[in-house]
Amino acid sequence: MDKLLLKQIIKHEIFLKYALTGAVVTVLEILFLKILKENFGWEVVAASCLAYGFGLIASFFLRKFIAFKDYELKEILKQFGFYTFILIINIGLNAIIIHIWSDWYNFNYLIGQIVSNVFLGFISFVFNRAFTFKNMSTAAMNLPKEIDKIKQEIIEERKIN
Repeated sequence: MDKLLLKQIIKHEIFLKYALTGAVVTVLEILFLKILKENFGWEVVAASCLAYGFGLIASFFLRKFIAFKDYELKEILKQFGFYTFILIINIGLNAIIIHIWSDWYNFNYLIGQIVSNVFLGFISFVFNRAFTFKNMSTAAMNLPKEIDKIKQEIIEERKIN
């Protein structure tokens, strides 16, 4: 594998894992939303909010352990509190987005949920990285050093060739 490509993958590893775990949770949320709306007759905004809330627990643990490689448990309640606060804000924003998307413009509510999740996912990543999981595991914190090491190897390799 090309070292420049490897460098880019490593550089964006946390975001890629964050996005992948978000995609998994989004699929689960949409299935939950569809069941609540179509099988139980829930109103779309209420069903969407519950589905989004359902993703809270799944996404917290997937992102803590997989995306941010944060295995510390002593701060887990504090982290869950920060994470929940960010998601509560997102639930409100999600309700507004879904209301405008499906009620004002009559667009498909499932596509609206996907659009909302992508938009709110970017916002959440920034805040969770800065506040919730700021004290990541040693492996994740050493990532910039590893990138610099690969960069130096590439420079040395180019000097030789």
